[in-house]
Amino acid sequence: MGIFTKIIERFRRKSAAIFVDFEHWCYSLENLFGMHPEVTAFFESISRKYKIKRVYFFGDFTSPILRNEVNRIREYTNNIIDTQNPSNRNKKDHTDFIMLDYIYRDVEEKDKAGTYIIFSGDGHFTSVVAYLKNKKKKKVVVYGIANSTSNRLRSVADECVILPSQDQETQYYKQIVLQSIYRSISKYDDKHYTTFKKTVEIVSQYNKVDPNLVTKAMNDMFEQGILIKKEVKLGKASKIKVIEVNWQAAMDNGLWELEKAV
Repeated sequence: MGIFTKIIERFRRKSAAIFVDFEHWCYSLENLFGMHPEVTAFFESISRKYKIKRVYFFGDFTSPILRNEVNRIREYTNNIIDTQNPSNRNKKDHTDFIMLDYIYRDVEEKDKAGTYIIFSGDGHFTSVVAYLKNKKKKKVVVYGIANSTSNRLRSVADECVILPSQDQETQYYKQIVLQSIYRSISKYDDKHYTTFKKTVEIVSQYNKVDPNLVTKAMNDMFEQGILIKKEVKLGKASKIKVIEVNWQAAMDNGLWELEKAV
């Protein structure tokens, strides 16, 4: 694509306002997949299609799981709305209420955005999506987490993007396998041997993820040449089957960085 084509495409992109229920994103991803938000990938994906006018993140940022992501969010916006509720009652509803108020006020008061991107799985947002579409003639894109997004909300949106994608999920499991093996090497030295079964057990327990998904990721890594099976002698007659990492192949596949430390 030439430079003039890129410029034309940039001007053709519709403007978008983004509202992120970060509690939904963090907690659902952690509880269902053992994963953390890919904030950078999220913005890169949206930026390819839209000109981002405004971005708001909502949540109780006194929670460590949310607070740990603040610096990453600040790379893209300072509109971080802390919805901490002094009362212990209806904490999640409190975040939804504040986020809904921002959306309604935005469409009435701010510079016009052609598209509204709402990251939430909560059915409470069905009405505002219908309002934006039917009354304000906006395109509405809903982002949500798999197995944690209201079917009603999904059906009323113009477009629904469910995360994590299969590629993101597979990539994540491969990375945590490499991290586990790297930790073992760092702790015990490079002569430490690890087996397939033991690696699956350690990775699934440490990261609280399904061992079947770890197994699938490791099998893919063998096919890619990232993991290698070897037979090692432990004594005069004793042998075990171990796995080793081809770190260059891991880097070539975007799973590892040369200077990475765990």
